[in-house]
Amino acid sequence: MKYMKAFLTLCMVLLCGCTEKKAEVNEDTSFHAVVTSDLHYTQNGGEVDSVVPGMAYVEDITDAVLAEVLAIHPDVLILTGDNTNGGNPEDEKALAGKLQKVVDAGIPVVMTTGNHDYNQSDMQVYAGNFDSLLMKEESDPASESYVAIVNDVVLLAMDDGAADQGQTGTFSKETMQWLKAMLKKYEGHKIIFLSHHNVLSAVKTADKESYRITNEELPGLLKKYNVQLVLSGHLHSASVLEDGKLHEIISSMPANGDHRLGFLDMEGDAVEYHSEVIDFEAYGINGLKEDIAAADEQSWKNSENTFRQILDAKEYSEEETEGILACVRLFMQSYEEGILGDHAQEIQSDPYYGKMIEALQDKNYGPWMESVMENPPLPADHLSFVWN
Repeated sequence: MKYMKAFLTLCMVLLCGCTEKKAEVNEDTSFHAVVTSDLHYTQNGGEVDSVVPGMAYVEDITDAVLAEVLAIHPDVLILTGDNTNGGNPEDEKALAGKLQKVVDAGIPVVMTTGNHDYNQSDMQVYAGNFDSLLMKEESDPASESYVAIVNDVVLLAMDDGAADQGQTGTFSKETMQWLKAMLKKYEGHKIIFLSHHNVLSAVKTADKESYRITNEELPGLLKKYNVQLVLSGHLHSASVLEDGKLHEIISSMPANGDHRLGFLDMEGDAVEYHSEVIDFEAYGINGLKEDIAAADEQSWKNSENTFRQILDAKEYSEEETEGILACVRLFMQSYEEGILGDHAQEIQSDPYYGKMIEALQDKNYGPWMESVMENPPLPADHLSFVWN
């Protein structure tokens, strides 16, 4: 009997040794990240025909962003997709060269793909240009999704464009299986989910629901494994959304809106996020701030002309047209600055709000505005919660 017990004990030891052991959880997490999205980098910014006139300065904007990152020296730089404007392999190589300086300074780079990253590229070309920068603990064979670990925080950097060349935010069956395996493996750790398309937003346009990852089971799956933070992009404007314990920070585009960077700080279970306007005077070339301000004003003029043409075709009176345009401007500026939630009541009580939605209903703008106002985002410049 004594020998049988010894044999059973040995079998238990051997069986335990064959089972993958989960890493111990560090309760004293200290984690500091700079977060941004939608660099849309291109070496031909001055030639880009874009609704974002700031793209003319995208080279200098990208350099200013990375110079500020180097000065701050966070634990990690997080980029949530649309890293280049069109997936041009030469642009990818140029951006990789800029990011290499960040890595050489001892700052890891964790990045996801975006829909624009697949315009002129594919998974193999993208990987060839960027993978040498990245520290991948685990990789998904079916996509450019991977796990990175920084200061015991698990970053699930997901590729939501590989399944259909960036046409929608969709994970294949194989990638969903890999994701479930990673969530199970790292269960109990602080896991941050990174993607380009959104997890919680449900913005609609005239012909479809867009921006959101199409795998319907995803939010529930993240909640099951106690993922409490999602970082994404794609909207070009900042938003903060919440669904129970699940929080989503949607980063803005540095060349658009009011040009912000996000700062994520975790000390133990305390999570703090805030955003700050990029310091173009300190880190950009001379005159860049003024050039971008002029581009921003031109952006509104372009938008105003578009809206005015729509309204003129509907034969509104001059008074109605100006009233609707004023409401549109308040909406657009609040949205781009990430303060729509603060102004939602003011916008909805505007006497021209109903006419604005009615006038734009057969365009993408109307359904989009209406769906955003159904559940206005929280102020995008800060977020604070306790991970539990």
